[in-house]
Amino acid sequence: MLETEALKLKPQEIAGPIIANDHIFILKLERKQSEKPISRLKNAKMKVEAGIALQRRKEIVDALVDKLTQQAHIGDKKYIH
Repeated sequence: MLETEALKLKPQEIAGPIIANDHIFILKLERKQSEKPISRLKNAKMKVEAGIALQRRKEIVDALVDKLTQQAHIGDKKYIH
């Protein structure tokens, strides 16, 4: 209900009184944003998920490099004897 009224307003306009859920509201629109909060939340979620995926891949690669390095050292010792 309040969102519907807010969408009708221009910046700095006031609407009300608006009765919703046994409450009375007076609404002033400060500014409009081109992107909905849900879109910003989805974008943030995607960035966080991408960061987590990148971190997990890095950990896997680091573990593989460590394992290969250890195997290389074991191999070198065989040739020394």
